[in-house]
Amino acid sequence: ATNYRTRIQSVAPPVPGLIVQVIDAGSRIELINRTGETVTVLGYQDEPYLRIGPDGVFTNTRSPATYLNADRNAATAVPEDADPRAAPRWQLLDGGNAARFHDHRAHWMGGDDPPAVTADRSTSHVIDPSWEIPLLVGDRRVTVTGDLTWIPGPSPWPWYVAAAAAFAALLGALRLLRVLFVLTAAMGG
Repeated sequence: ATNYRTRIQSVAPPVPGLIVQVIDAGSRIELINRTGETVTVLGYQDEPYLRIGPDGVFTNTRSPATYLNADRNAATAVPEDADPRAAPRWQLLDGGNAARFHDHRAHWMGGDDPPAVTADRSTSHVIDPSWEIPLLVGDRRVTVTGDLTWIPGPSPWPWYVAAAAAFAALLGALRLLRVLFVLTAAMGG
């Protein structure tokens, strides 16, 4: 569970057959390409990162994003030959038309909650009103835009009340067992 909500606001300009959505509670982006063209996801330095086309899904092993996106905290080391200015070196990931990938532009990267959240946990806070993931569809530039909001969790009070009621029921059941034990012993005597 997470208090962060990642949403996609737009894909502009719209492209028929291109589906982009947030999956895994905001942890990953899913891009489905039914356009008949090649779609390239651009990395953090505007380099080709992922390629989704009629021949499958490929990752550019020279894109730093390939390694930075390997885990949620960007803790994977980037090899020295990962150069965003170098010609792409494509590695086949899947023969299909869908890529599911982590992208740090679409989630909160801080270890702690943002200062606004720390100051007031009772209301929603827009953490990033307009994150962007750039794409190329064929040779046309397309931008996926979204937002990231922190949402307060539900009140814990119903759980406290339920726990107190369960404890009271348990105490009542133990008292009843004690009374039944005493009556059984008295009748047996």
